Amino acid sequence: MLLKICRCGKTVPMEQGMCEACNVVAEERRKQRHRDYKAKRTDTDNQKFYNSKPWRVTRARVKDRDNGLCQLCWSENKVKPMNTVHHIIPLEENDRLSLVRSNLISLCEKCHQKVHKLYDVRTEKFNIQKKLRSLIG
Repeated sequence: MLLKICRCGKTVPMEQGMCEACNVVAEERRKQRHRDYKAKRTDTDNQKFYNSKPWRVTRARVKDRDNGLCQLCWSENKVKPMNTVHHIIPLEENDRLSLVRSNLISLCEKCHQKVHKLYDVRTEKFNIQKKLRSLIG
């Protein structure tokens, strides 16, 4: 059995991710971030999409494909659980790719934020999209 060190310093099984105490704290933070995020969203069409059964099924399949791990972290030899399935080509640019698994990748929150910051710079957007595609190809 592979072990890892939790953020609090305890040793836990790799598949567990973190100790129970840290897991409770992380889950509450995740829920609060999600509440804050939903409160700021105004695009009801996107909200309907992300709550749809086809999206939930596709998201679960991508998560399974990526073993529940952030693929950017994994490419840098880091093991970090994913919490977001990211559209490489955003919905706003091509909604026909919304459920295409080759356009989706598992990311942790930190990498997801980093990717979106890079999307703001045209040349960086192209480069990061190319890298993301290579990680799932």
